[in-house]
Amino acid sequence: MPIKPIQYELLKKCLKMEGGYVLDFTDNTFRMFFDNYNINIDNEKYYKHGTSKGKRMFAFLELEDNVTIIKVLTDLANIYVENESDTKKIFGIITQLSSGNTSDKLQESSSQNNSMNSASISGNNNSITQTINNYFGIGTPEYKLFEKIDELAKNIDDNTEILKAISDMQETIKTPTFIEKYKNFMSVISSHVTVFTPILSELSQYL
Repeated sequence: MPIKPIQYELLKKCLKMEGGYVLDFTDNTFRMFFDNYNINIDNEKYYKHGTSKGKRMFAFLELEDNVTIIKVLTDLANIYVENESDTKKIFGIITQLSSGNTSDKLQESSSQNNSMNSASISGNNNSITQTINNYFGIGTPEYKLFEKIDELAKNIDDNTEILKAISDMQETIKTPTFIEKYKNFMSVISSHVTVFTPILSELSQYL
């Protein structure tokens, strides 16, 4: 699965996927959006979790390769997502996905689908990184910290509640509500605190 659980939790919020929706798409406009990438979102394989737009989006994120997901997420962030904070989070996920692709793969995909690509995906990792840096500040301590937390959460089998708490913290980092989310996170991981010991000191610096 190209998308990690914590990334999906963030995308679910940024794309307003609660209740089976995806942003303000109707069934028809959702279908037309994916037609731009030669993807039939009504294909049976995308109904593995259900028939709603949100469930089909989840299946898309599970089934497709990173290059395809990057193109779709980039256009969603650039064109359809209105909240700047949500846009930054989506570009953060795009960065994580793009780190697993070579410039050649992105360039090949871009040349084949040039008319469909966003300006920020021009076929090489440099252009992707430049666009993302403008939005997300890649390389910041916060970005690296939550990458570490994500990796640690993988060591816990039943981690749904933990991933939600991590997502809430990441969303509120450097805001007045962060302390509330931090306290909730500490409560949620109370049975697994030793797993997260390596990052607790660094995390507490944001209180």
